[in-house]
Amino acid sequence: MSDEWLNRFATLRPGLELGTLILAVFALLVLAPPTTPQPANHAPGVGFLNQRLDLESAQVADWQNSTVSIYDLPTPQQSGWLKWDNVDLDGLSGPLAVRTAGPFSAHLYWNGRLVGQKGHPADSATEESPGRIDAVFSIPPELIHASNNELLMHFSSHRAGYEPMTVIQALAIIPYRADDRRPLRSYFPLVLTGGTLLALALGIGWLGRTRRDPRAFYLALALTALFLAGGAEVSRAFVNYTYDWHQPRQAIMFGFLLVFGLAQLRYVITRWPTTGHSGLVLQAVAVISIAVFTLRFPGYDAQSTIAVATSLGATAGWLALYAKGQTRWLAGIFIIIGIYALRLPSDFLDRAVYALMLVLWGYLSLRLPDLIVPRHGPEPTQIKLITTGRMIIVGFDEIIFLKAAGNYTEVHLANGGQHLDNRSLNTLTDALPADFYRLHRSYAVNLAHVSEVRSKPGSKYTAHLSTGIEIPVSRKEVKTFREKLATTPRS
Repeated sequence: MSDEWLNRFATLRPGLELGTLILAVFALLVLAPPTTPQPANHAPGVGFLNQRLDLESAQVADWQNSTVSIYDLPTPQQSGWLKWDNVDLDGLSGPLAVRTAGPFSAHLYWNGRLVGQKGHPADSATEESPGRIDAVFSIPPELIHASNNELLMHFSSHRAGYEPMTVIQALAIIPYRADDRRPLRSYFPLVLTGGTLLALALGIGWLGRTRRDPRAFYLALALTALFLAGGAEVSRAFVNYTYDWHQPRQAIMFGFLLVFGLAQLRYVITRWPTTGHSGLVLQAVAVISIAVFTLRFPGYDAQSTIAVATSLGATAGWLALYAKGQTRWLAGIFIIIGIYALRLPSDFLDRAVYALMLVLWGYLSLRLPDLIVPRHGPEPTQIKLITTGRMIIVGFDEIIFLKAAGNYTEVHLANGGQHLDNRSLNTLTDALPADFYRLHRSYAVNLAHVSEVRSKPGSKYTAHLSTGIEIPVSRKEVKTFREKLATTPRS
């Protein structure tokens, strides 16, 4: 019994190690803040008027019952006004500034005085000049009151090219800084993983080349596309573009993330293949599902999340159905990552997808390179059977069929002999070549020794072996079993 438990632990160990690493990454993502923010007082609920007004009219307008979160502000039909009453300056010292971010143009007024212009807001796209995606405006010290400070913002968004889920991404009072761009440290986790992702992609591509296995290039392509998506995200820290370029940047990210998800799915399908056209069908279903979902959800962040989560779900489904034996634990990991994407989409796109994929494929490449890219060499012709106290070497062609015996497996030979292996039927079948087929939950058979498949009353089926033995065939396996049998030479 102890030998059996040791064997089962050895089989499960890679999955347990990888699962532990993935959980550790999840813990870090949850516990660690996504960025290292500088001290800032962010706008809470603000007043919003979706009206064409001049400054004087906005100052005396009725703002009652108009308070909303800045993240829920709709895009003004023409141009609108935002009002932040009693701006909180506690904890801040030195020169102060207003920080804004998002796909909009705006004029900002501090206590009635113009302090910043983020492009030029207007009632139509032809009149509006798009502002920078990130902007910081100094507040003159003489305009800062001891209390009851007020920020008014006239803004519009006609040049985005799409309907943003969040028009105003940030509105805060911060210590003044000269650089408007989003700080590079905001992307520190992504920068840290990005270069390693590219190195991993190159390593997997090289491994596929040396082992002459083109399937590895799908995975290398997926990781390269993920690296490029991260590069498009980080570019905001280097180029403070006008907001009408925000859509092309997000479209580029969406494209690379789509390539990542579909190339990863293609790799898994080709790495664990099956007969028929199941792989092509699954890929088509995934593409159609992504197209349908992306049409339903506005905003590239939502579309990118849906695209990646859908491809992860399809990848998990394929692994659950067709990966061999204990390799199926990969399906569970992909499902968990997909759930994280749907529950925390912003964090997933900003950093989690890069860290999780790096840990997943990095671990497998270092610990189980033969799982990623199988070796191609002389095929083994024998297997070592592990019995209590001894080891027996048996040729594949000597084995007729295998039968489950609890946690053990009966190995039946062509000469009528029989051995009891310490491993389970599932584990032992994985150690045998593709000529051995699991046709029933309790049986696996050497296809070379099958004479025919017969049907019996009650929708039952049996396989007749060359030795005259008859073993049951599961109804759900009959079709595939017959297809495999038709392409396998028999003795």
